[in-house]
Amino acid sequence: MNDVLTFSIGEPEIFSPFDLIDLLSCQTIDGYYAPPIAYDTLTKLPRLNTHHESALDCKKNILSSIFKETQYLDYESCEAFIKDYLMFGNAYLEPVPSILGNTIRYRHVMAKYTRIGTDGQYYFLKNFGEKILKKNLIHVKAYDVNQNIYGMPNYLSAMLSIALNHAGTMFRYKYYKNGSHAGFILAINGHVSDKGMKTIEDTLKQTKQDGNFKNLVVHLPKGDKDSVQLIPISQIAAKDEFVNIKDVSRDDIASVHRVPLVLMSIQANNAGGFGNPAPFAKVFYQNELYPMIRKFMSVNHRISQKIFDFDKYELE
Repeated sequence: MNDVLTFSIGEPEIFSPFDLIDLLSCQTIDGYYAPPIAYDTLTKLPRLNTHHESALDCKKNILSSIFKETQYLDYESCEAFIKDYLMFGNAYLEPVPSILGNTIRYRHVMAKYTRIGTDGQYYFLKNFGEKILKKNLIHVKAYDVNQNIYGMPNYLSAMLSIALNHAGTMFRYKYYKNGSHAGFILAINGHVSDKGMKTIEDTLKQTKQDGNFKNLVVHLPKGDKDSVQLIPISQIAAKDEFVNIKDVSRDDIASVHRVPLVLMSIQANNAGGFGNPAPFAKVFYQNELYPMIRKFMSVNHRISQKIFDFDKYELE
């Protein structure tokens, strides 16, 4: 009896859809509230998908470009603050006191490692579970309907689309890099010696990577046209859905960010293109970025200090 070899196909997922269950509440860990979703997951997403990263950077760059440095906040701190708010839905500033005790400026505190304690205080997590108390932090958060401890970013509904887009890219990358694909079964019905079968097997193994797209000649003196059959498993070349997957997932990501494609350096599929990007940029700023600016400016009224200041967004 011939032995049958079986194997499984698959790799660990970037994240599971069941991870979204964590969005329901903030768990208590070691005296502080854990964010509703793992921040490690959120920081991976921009590196997995160009459209998601481009949309985040587009918002950050426009807001940073019109920010005016103030007595209390410099450009670099504001840029980091904006990026944290866009990625995590939370951003923090820490007052820096003078010798006399009054605040002379504010510095950015990384949102990924900042936690809110069960006592209402803010803590910065360091290695080996060490917590550093942060007093008088300014916390700006995007409202979440499930809890009022942390803010939540607005792109979570596109997480699976980001993963799908990345999976499609990795599949195509491995497909071309491998160069020898399980797309067929080579069935030989004619008489072939053990040495001949060994030669065919070695030749097929050599068609991977740099040896792909090579031809193979099989000579069977007593064979006929049915002695060697190529039985396809999948018509991957003819039915590849790579482009459709990329386009559909890209549209999902662009929709959740509401960034016009022309501002994300995406080329139009038609000959006419997207047209003049200026009207798109103006509408995008008014509808999506200006409300964010108003949220940041509200900090000035909250603490009676002019921390944030922005120029009017204009296109020359």
